Amino acid sequence: MNASHTPFERGLAVLQAFSADNPTLSVTEVSAQTGIPYAAVYRCLYTLNKMGFVQREAKGYFSVTAKVLALSQAYRKALDRPAPIRF
Repeated sequence: MNASHTPFERGLAVLQAFSADNPTLSVTEVSAQTGIPYAAVYRCLYTLNKMGFVQREAKGYFSVTAKVLALSQAYRKALDRPAPIRF
């Protein structure tokens, strides 16, 4: 990832590093996966933890929380709406 990306872009990239195959990651692992410097990843994870989107696990590892599902629920609700009728 390019260093000129905004903090918001970096935060989303950090969240996207977590997956079913990688549910628990260290700062070093997220940094390696995303190409974002360690210090920036740490700051992102600190903020995401403070906001409740990730939780700190044992020995410096992090995992996403159920709060991430709220984002998908908003998307699902949008899919359930009927398309507007156009004339």
